[in-house]
Amino acid sequence: MQMEFSSPATYCRTTYLSPTNHNSLNLPTAHCVCVSNTSDRGFMSYQGCLEHFDPRSCQIYSKSKTITNHVHIGGYFNLNIFKANDGAALFELLSLLTSTNSSSRTTTVSLVPQFDASNAFKIPKRILEKVDYLILSESEYTKITPSLRAHRPPYVVVTKGERGATCCACDSPAAPIDKIIDVTGAGDAFCAGFLFKRILHQQPIAESMHFANATAAVCCETVSASAPLDEDRIIAKLKIEPRWVVFDWDRTLSVLEMGEFDISSNNKKVIVKRVFGSAERFTNLLDMLNSLKEANVKLAILSFNSSHLIKKCLRIVMHDAELFTHVYGFEDVPSIGQFLQAPQPKSITINNNFPPSSTEKNMLFVDDNIKNIDDVRNHTTHCTVLHVTSCGMTLDNFVEVKNWI
Repeated sequence: MQMEFSSPATYCRTTYLSPTNHNSLNLPTAHCVCVSNTSDRGFMSYQGCLEHFDPRSCQIYSKSKTITNHVHIGGYFNLNIFKANDGAALFELLSLLTSTNSSSRTTTVSLVPQFDASNAFKIPKRILEKVDYLILSESEYTKITPSLRAHRPPYVVVTKGERGATCCACDSPAAPIDKIIDVTGAGDAFCAGFLFKRILHQQPIAESMHFANATAAVCCETVSASAPLDEDRIIAKLKIEPRWVVFDWDRTLSVLEMGEFDISSNNKKVIVKRVFGSAERFTNLLDMLNSLKEANVKLAILSFNSSHLIKKCLRIVMHDAELFTHVYGFEDVPSIGQFLQAPQPKSITINNNFPPSSTEKNMLFVDDNIKNIDDVRNHTTHCTVLHVTSCGMTLDNFVEVKNWI
């Protein structure tokens, strides 16, 4: 991870790279000032020389004239010439570097769009067709979705803050953070960690995201976005294996069965009584969930009900609507059966999305259905199971879960 060369110029001379990103204009350096508090942040940017940064000046070849094996574009929406004329100049550069006319494509491309101050959030189809890895935040992903309907790159990596990241139906939990000092640059740190593992070391997507989350976590514990990160601290994060509690929804967290839900009302008191039984039970439920979160235990819901319905209910009644890192419903898991299709067994979803610990059982699975309990008990190696009554979790059950910590 440490630089082996004293300067970028030394690196270029040693590796025979010849970047020609220069011109005769005397241009000021670009600046970006981050103004942040505990709940939000904003950026004030001065583009300076970036107004004139042209991708056609990036002619990068090796000594043997072999085309480079990876190209990364950061801050696409902040580079005006890159975006101009439907991305014409960038398309020209990528067409040269990726050699799409050759029978075997050797160059991969990653792109981080970042925030679009114009609020257009549009990436041309022909640019997306050149991109292998699109890496962006959850909010950016939502706004860029219309562009992805025209073409979706093979790997779309979406970062979700304290809920980790996802790519190709693979979820990677966030690494634990001892104390948040400064989140500025965490997204860039994630991207660097991901590409370091995926491109340089040819690691699988899941392992690359795992390393990227650890890198981002160390960045959040470090003052300044440009401070070098301690590699030993990143490695230490990788060794901390997260603990999970995975809850069923129907007649477990809620007191209702599938088909009994009516959440047409947006009144919190009505929903609390209807879905969770009583205000007292709901208060005890929140106490249990907050105790788990304070102990750095990650929470998930795995249900055969609709994840859309569950998320809507949670948004109405909970101040922290993202208390659960993952919510899986029947829309989110494959179905089995040729004629009468049903969601796949819960043990399969657990094994695919919640990796086992190398040292101990790191997951508690809570469900009212004995078939689900037996399935998870018999087909996972890292789960402890808790079978609750079919009337929803009781106060004793809440205590049992807290004691599991």
